[in-house]
Amino acid sequence: MTLLSLRHQRMFLHISQVSGLLLPIIIFTGIGLAIAVSPWFSWEKNALSDLGIAPNSAILFNGSMILGGVCMFVFSLGLLRETSQKLGIYLLSMSSLTLIGIGLFPETMILQHFLSSAAFFILIVVSMLVIGLTFRNQNRGSLVADAALLFSIIALFSTIFLLLLPGIAITEALVCFPAFVWCFITSITISPGEQKHLVFAAS
Repeated sequence: MTLLSLRHQRMFLHISQVSGLLLPIIIFTGIGLAIAVSPWFSWEKNALSDLGIAPNSAILFNGSMILGGVCMFVFSLGLLRETSQKLGIYLLSMSSLTLIGIGLFPETMILQHFLSSAAFFILIVVSMLVIGLTFRNQNRGSLVADAALLFSIIALFSTIFLLLLPGIAITEALVCFPAFVWCFITSITISPGEQKHLVFAAS
């Protein structure tokens, strides 16, 4: 491997780490601002995607979904280059594309939005579960593996709110917000190691 190639790899890893750090900031800021300009929004009665069709909040919500999805995709590409446990990361990268789809296809585009949303929530939960199990086997006790496993369990149990509330915003938040936080945590704790393995800070 040439010195130039090594520099390119390190630069790309750095870009992917920054993308992982920016992901939750972009998403949470966009959704927060969208809610702030939408006094009608209710966590108990609405879906988060309702923010994507209201005049005051549409650009904030949809824009944050698209930018956040791009950040997640770049972040997942960086992980793919650094770990031998690729299945969960492939699922994460696929979920990032469906997140972009949520922003590109608002609720007015019924079929496209439904397919994007359903695929995103399924893929993000399964990716966290797979990452938690496979990374834990490779790096037993790692913060990253434990967090992914915990967040997938939270996501699964959050579906109970679908039975208790008329809206789905709380379930949506409990499913995807922890995954965004996981990307942030991983970006902080990851460092490039030899043999294409991720080196994590132990919990």
